[in-house]
Amino acid sequence: MICLRSISDLQKLDKDMRNKILGKAKEIKGVSILQISRVTGITRQAIKKSRNLSNKNRPECTTNVLIKKSRNLSNKNRP
Repeated sequence: MICLRSISDLQKLDKDMRNKILGKAKEIKGVSILQISRVTGITRQAIKKSRNLSNKNRPECTTNVLIKKSRNLSNKNRP
């Protein structure tokens, strides 16, 4: 299991591992590609191209970082 402490850790990963994580992030219900792009700083095109893996070994820690960052962005946009 990979545990990322910050989004910059995700950006530093090798392409294959990063794409696996992005593929899992795309599977999260209610999270758009644009949200993932804003949170991670990775382009929408790169996220669209990332693999959608149906592997059950979900990187929980990584996904939790993305969910927290996404919620923080959502709350900032509210009046």
